[in-house]
Amino acid sequence: METTAYVRSATLSTTGPVKIGDYWACSAGFSTEDFGDPIPDDVQRSQVEIVKSIFARCRPIRTVPPDQRLTICWLKHDIERLGRRGYISRGAVLVAASEMGFNIVPIFDEYGLVDKGHAPISAYIGINYRDVERLLREVRK
Repeated sequence: METTAYVRSATLSTTGPVKIGDYWACSAGFSTEDFGDPIPDDVQRSQVEIVKSIFARCRPIRTVPPDQRLTICWLKHDIERLGRRGYISRGAVLVAASEMGFNIVPIFDEYGLVDKGHAPISAYIGINYRDVERLLREVRK
C-alpha cells in the first residue's frame, strides 16, 4: 500500500495555544482559555512529528463518520502503541492532523453547543481507521 499523499499546510507554532480552525488547542486537546480555565502545557513538536510519521502511512477520508475510533483520544492511544515512544498528547494529534490537511470535525457535548461559543471537547479526525488497524497488526507480529 502506498503512503498518503497529503497537502502539507504551514507548520504551526507549538509554543503557546495553537489555532486550529476556529478553536484553540493545547497539549490537552482543545483549550477553553476563553472561559478562564488554565491552559495546559504547549504541544511538543517531537510528539507532532511522531504522529505525522504514523499518519503519513494512512489514507485520509473525506466524510468523517461519528466513530469513536476516530476521536483524538482513541487515536492518541493507538499512536502511542505504534510509536513505541511513550506519551503522545491529544494536542499533538490535533496539530499533526491539521498540518497534514486531514479533516477535523469538532465534537461538542450536550452542554457545549456551537452557537453558544463553547469550545469542543474532542474531535473526529478524517483518517482511514482500517489503515491504523493494519499498522497495529504489523506491530503485534
